[in-house]
Amino acid sequence: MHAETVIPATEMPVLLYCGTGVRSLLTAKTLKDLGYKDVRTLMGGFNAWKDAGYEVVSDSSLSPDQLSRYSRQIILKDIGEEGQLRLLQARVLIVGAGGLGRR
Repeated sequence: MHAETVIPATEMPVLLYCGTGVRSLLTAKTLKDLGYKDVRTLMGGFNAWKDAGYEVVSDSSLSPDQLSRYSRQIILKDIGEEGQLRLLQARVLIVGAGGLGRR
């Protein structure tokens, strides 16, 4: 996806944020190089926002701790939040696996 298809007006204010602030800072530089005038980032990212104690509102069924813990699975398009919720609700019983991995 190209920036100009999402943000067609280069004078429109743009706020970027990511988990730690690194990716959004790199993206801000790219947008400025493309001619966008008012590009800002959240220093320290979303994690710094949460650590500072600012309010976080989510429509997620996962707790903030779960969102942080399972973030790598949630960003996968084949899993997402719905898949992660299904994994958390799943139960598995393994019988007779005592000798696996031994020689």
